[in-house]
Amino acid sequence: MSKYGAQDIQILKGLEHVRRRPSMYIGDVGLKGYHHLLREVVDNAVDEFLDGHVTKVWVKLCTKTQQAEIRDDGRGIPVSIHPKAGISTLTAVFTKLHAGGKFGKGAYTAAVAGLHGIGVKAVNALSTSLTVWTKRKKKVWVQEFVRGEAVADVAPSDRKLAQGTVVQFTPDAKIFGDARWKPAQIAAWLRDTSYLCPGLKIRLTVDGKHQDYHAAGGLAELLKKTVQDRELLADPIILSTDEFDLAFCWTDLEGEHWRSFVNVIHTPSHGTHVQGAKRAISDALNDLGDRYRGEDLRDGLMGVVHARVIEPQFKGQTKVKLENAEVETTIYEAVYRHLQRHLAENSTVAKKLRDRAQRLQKARDKFRAEQKAIKGTRVKKGARGLLPGKLVEAPDCTPAERELFIVEGLSAEGTVTAARVQMKKQKQVIHYQEVYPLRGKLANAARAADLATIAKNQVIKDLFTAIGTGVGDAFDLRKSRCAVIYLLMDADPDGKHILALLLSLFVRYMPDLIKADMLRVVQNPLFMGVTAKQRVYGNTVAEVKQQFSGKDKPIIRRFKGLGESNPTELQEYALDPKTRSVLRVVWDDENEDQLVLKYMGADSTARKELLGIE
Repeated sequence: MSKYGAQDIQILKGLEHVRRRPSMYIGDVGLKGYHHLLREVVDNAVDEFLDGHVTKVWVKLCTKTQQAEIRDDGRGIPVSIHPKAGISTLTAVFTKLHAGGKFGKGAYTAAVAGLHGIGVKAVNALSTSLTVWTKRKKKVWVQEFVRGEAVADVAPSDRKLAQGTVVQFTPDAKIFGDARWKPAQIAAWLRDTSYLCPGLKIRLTVDGKHQDYHAAGGLAELLKKTVQDRELLADPIILSTDEFDLAFCWTDLEGEHWRSFVNVIHTPSHGTHVQGAKRAISDALNDLGDRYRGEDLRDGLMGVVHARVIEPQFKGQTKVKLENAEVETTIYEAVYRHLQRHLAENSTVAKKLRDRAQRLQKARDKFRAEQKAIKGTRVKKGARGLLPGKLVEAPDCTPAERELFIVEGLSAEGTVTAARVQMKKQKQVIHYQEVYPLRGKLANAARAADLATIAKNQVIKDLFTAIGTGVGDAFDLRKSRCAVIYLLMDADPDGKHILALLLSLFVRYMPDLIKADMLRVVQNPLFMGVTAKQRVYGNTVAEVKQQFSGKDKPIIRRFKGLGESNPTELQEYALDPKTRSVLRVVWDDENEDQLVLKYMGADSTARKELLGIE
């Protein structure tokens, strides 16, 4: 029996616990956690803006060194000795957990960076180096840190700084591995921040190139950007109070789509601020007659809500969801009263929305009957292993072992079926890869009115059956017939278009497959080079030639379609896990469906540009 005594109890000093358990403070140590460090520092500058002390924020990134620098023109950080900590207040802010100016109601009204006093301490602890400059008492002061430990005391600096604070840091590769700044993601976040902080000027500099963000229109301008080219069923509704801003409208889009923020923090899992708005919208519309389901009344709604909360209660340090119950009540009451007046003055709008909800209810009843038929489809006896849609089965393995390849047409099916890889199981060799050939026209899910409409397409209906999870209300990931789905299309514009149609289908009606990391795109090549000793693949002739020595004279062939490859070639570049090249399809942001609508909607210009079609 092992001994257990006082000597076994560890007491970690300073920020050592943050380095030992970083995910407790920033969510993870991948790309999101990496960017979370930047957000923590920028959020502090935005806090100064919200309290009326900052007008400009500069964010500078170097993608080579991964160094980040954030500057504001605010009040600066106090440098005098803190009466309780006994050290400079600046040092305490960056090294003492739970030290901050946001616990009470004196320093800030509504804080972005949270109330736990942890944010910049986590940045400091998880950076190889961090330096802070601040202007106080008509002097510029500086302090340097290495992995959370102060190198020296706060001291005067020669750096020129008119006012405000500069924080410069480099995330620690020992913590984050290969994670790197993603300028496009950062730019999108800073752009949103400018909408949420009308009047704030933000400059993003990446490797010396500048981009400025400044939006005076607030949420109304952000909603207009979010709606883009969608058809509006009614004019946008804008509501602004001391506690929150709200902008929403109904479009021809299926479902409802919210973007939510608290004190400028994006809350991807929403929370009580969205709950209050949704409940108020449903109740105001239901008060006008027969009651309908809230999701039917809000179908097509696109909304943005930004709550200002003095002491927000978030789910976790990463602030993904607001949990303040009083916020739901405040927003509900204000939105309900406003919408009652608005609907009374716009009775035609109210009737249009209620009629739409009634149609959706009828469509749902009809679709449930279709869904029941899909769910009840079974393999017939004597079908030689074929499910509806001519799925070539792999019946001798479990769903956890099985791979499903969706291919383009019967010609490709024959070659892929012949090229399938086998596995050893229970002293026998068995197939574990299934093949489903698309036949006929695949409907565009981005343009379908609803799920009932898309389910009428026989190709899609058979595909749902082949996957096995069901769809809509009946979706159950546990019933999936396979572990991974591979999309294998020809490497030409037509193949890319079919791939885009499939991705649209999964994003709109089976997003949980993507979120469960079950979707892959096979990167099949356009060209093959062959010599007596070697066979290589590439997307251009030059790429193929580069893989041979100067003495070789390969025969280079262009693939016009998967059916032209022989089984050995196809197995090598598409099916064999040891040699195939695939892309994971990831759900990186709550607005993935907006990208689908942009590229797969009624306007074909963006789609043709993406697919390289003249």
